[in-house]
Amino acid sequence: MLLHCTEGGGLLPIEPLERPIMTDNTTALVPYQGDGLDQATSWAHLTDEDRRRQAVAAAHTHDADALWRLTENWLLLNSRKKATISAYTLCNYRRGVHALLAAWREENLLHPGRMAASVWLSQMTGAGLKPATMQVHLAAARALYAALRTTGATSVIPLGGVSPNPRKFRHAKSSLVTITCSLQCAGDLANFPYVSR
Repeated sequence: MLLHCTEGGGLLPIEPLERPIMTDNTTALVPYQGDGLDQATSWAHLTDEDRRRQAVAAAHTHDADALWRLTENWLLLNSRKKATISAYTLCNYRRGVHALLAAWREENLLHPGRMAASVWLSQMTGAGLKPATMQVHLAAARALYAALRTTGATSVIPLGGVSPNPRKFRHAKSSLVTITCSLQCAGDLANFPYVSR
């Protein structure tokens, strides 16, 4: 059964329809045109040059639908999970790709600015997004760029060193500082071999 991603993040079943319908919380449902794997293999049947040309054109115009189809193609055919990726994950990745495109409206997607990824992360943090949501958005954006690199449209890796939760590393360091302070206060510093004096 195929599922449709709603704007609120829910999933609804898709059935063949004769005309699009609208409901309160969803985007338009359109007639059945094959599953995601069918659509992904249609990208795979393009020549390398046609695939690169279409990816470049989509990136220049910030065509969200074409860039999502390209990302979905890469996820279904090249990612670790390939065609077994869940509809829920695809839904979340789609939202992540759309979030990146909304944030980078003024960026050249094929050659984003050096600080673009850090600015986007700061914007997500400022908007109150949780680290897990930011992680999914970053993973979706990385998948988009993996797809763009696969087509030959770009060679950049703009989200390589960006992480929403650097506190993990600070936590270990602050724990050592806490232990050191506790030992100094207790007068046991001489018995603790890992603390420089």
